[in-house]
Amino acid sequence: MALAASWMLMLNPFSAAAKATPGLSITASGSTTIGLQIFANSNLSGGSNPTGTISFRLFGPGDTACSNAIFTSTVPVAGTSMNSGHYTTSAAGTYHWTSTYNGDANNNPVGPTSCSDPNAAVIVQGAYTALSVTAPAPSGGAIHGAAALAGGVNPTGTISFFLSGPGDSFCSQTLFTSTVAVAGNGTYASANYTPTVTGTYRWRANYSGDTNNMADPMTACLDQNDAINVTSLSQPAPAAVGFSPTSLSFAARTVGTASAAQTVTVSNTGGTAVAISAVGRSGATPGDYATATATDHCTGTTVNPGATCTIAVTFTPTAPGTRTATLTVTDNGPGSPHTLPLTGQATADRGILTYPLNGQSGVDTTRSFGWTLAAGGQGYYLAVGTVQYGTDLVDSGILPATQTAFSVPALPTGRTLYATLLTETNGAWTLFQAITFTAAPGLATFTNPLNGQTKVAKSPVLSWTTIPQSQGYIVVVGTAKFGSDVVNSGILPATQSSLSGVSLPAGKALYATVLTKTNGGWTRYQDIIFTTA
Repeated sequence: MALAASWMLMLNPFSAAAKATPGLSITASGSTTIGLQIFANSNLSGGSNPTGTISFRLFGPGDTACSNAIFTSTVPVAGTSMNSGHYTTSAAGTYHWTSTYNGDANNNPVGPTSCSDPNAAVIVQGAYTALSVTAPAPSGGAIHGAAALAGGVNPTGTISFFLSGPGDSFCSQTLFTSTVAVAGNGTYASANYTPTVTGTYRWRANYSGDTNNMADPMTACLDQNDAINVTSLSQPAPAAVGFSPTSLSFAARTVGTASAAQTVTVSNTGGTAVAISAVGRSGATPGDYATATATDHCTGTTVNPGATCTIAVTFTPTAPGTRTATLTVTDNGPGSPHTLPLTGQATADRGILTYPLNGQSGVDTTRSFGWTLAAGGQGYYLAVGTVQYGTDLVDSGILPATQTAFSVPALPTGRTLYATLLTETNGAWTLFQAITFTAAPGLATFTNPLNGQTKVAKSPVLSWTTIPQSQGYIVVVGTAKFGSDVVNSGILPATQSSLSGVSLPAGKALYATVLTKTNGGWTRYQDIIFTTA
């Protein structure tokens, strides 16, 4: 055995050499402020002339289990101490680094280092913001404060304004407050305040801070820039709300497709602030126009004199033709609500159902289903079924290019039904509209007797349901299907729902039919079979 081992060593002098397992440690750069760079350093020890690479991974605030790296950096091994690439922080909190040595021919891979290693953590503080307050000159008898926020990293939160009145040199009492939302560095204005006495007024403000930005404490009371001297009192002009442009017109587009947004600017050209409580649509086809919450920057805001807000409007026509509506802005200014006309044109590349509409309930099936013609339509095909695209209830076959309506039979009630209108264009049936609806009863049905009932009394009261669309009923009973040799009611009023005084033969299988007159015809009926006692 010893001889064999010697021969193996001579043939492969490296076969008996074991790889080294280096030690690996990591140290993160020191604490810093958001927006600045951080990095990590890894040390290799005890290796056998290690080469290869070290991979660094960085995990963001809140990821204490190091699950999802936000930054990776791989660097070659050069000696025993290697630095990662630098990462520019964008959020405050505690970051964690890990590193992994990837090994080489003489050294085993090592790592990753522990996510919970305190030496691998970097604390990133929020940005230090700066807030300053000024007091612009009175306008229209009103004053307001202005606060400039600087140094923040995409700051949000709020700025709160506090106004002290004449004689309160140290701002010991607050006469008026106003809070505004922050969306970035910049200058923000408080709401207007109309003084009731002359004298020197002083503004102060503070910034709430947010996740990534430090709060700013209250500004000083005796800052010379925050004071405004009111020497006379006057009544400001009332608010005056205006639109630019004064109307919106949308180019023709295909039914069911959304336009690009058009923006309306709402301005206050008066002397007092106006509070906007709602933005809506009214008029002929308000559902064809939309103002998304994310692009409505007016609802719930106060527009100061000379200031503006914006509303983005989109147009998605639901039917061909000219589609009109009115944009309404409800506020506390004179003349509210303020309105702006909306006009759009719509074309259809396929037939569009006008009755019933998608999602409609209680559809009157005594009324024909109708649709608008498509530009270039060569024919239409209407199908109604109990499943999507089904034809088990209505199968119109191919209809002419000029036809816009089709009479349907009474349809099942109490369940969702599916209608599909196909349009032939360019010799193909690739275009269609599919909707769902529920049907209202389309014909009268027996409530006594019921289909298949036995031991029916020889002198029963025949009864049936009525429908609002009915113009009358006929009830017949016979010894054969659709027969009238036993009972023939003649035409009954549309309000009548029962027939008494009938006499039926005993022990007979009989056939009953109730016919419903709709649209001037007797095409709708229910027939049943029952047996008398």
